[in-house]
Amino acid sequence: MERDTFLFGLLVGLSVPIVGFALWLGINGILSLADVRDRFGEIFQFSLKTRVLLSVCFNLIPFQIARAKYLDNMLRGCGVTTLVMLFAWAFYFNVFAFL
Repeated sequence: MERDTFLFGLLVGLSVPIVGFALWLGINGILSLADVRDRFGEIFQFSLKTRVLLSVCFNLIPFQIARAKYLDNMLRGCGVTTLVMLFAWAFYFNVFAFL
């Protein structure tokens, strides 16, 4: 499959956050198994809101690689999926409640 296509960018933009979410889920598991505690004495864990946002931010890695290699169509595909996921994150977690 050619790398400089919009469809390839969409596929990369959808698969990278899934891998990122699995990575943050593993980090949460390691922190709870290691019994890491915050300053209030509770077991430290990232909230679901933070894990989802950080996994979407993992799209910046292929985004920067595509920009450096001038893969413009892949860049557009990654950008579209990132924006759609960020808007879905904002509406799901009611981030616009203060407006």
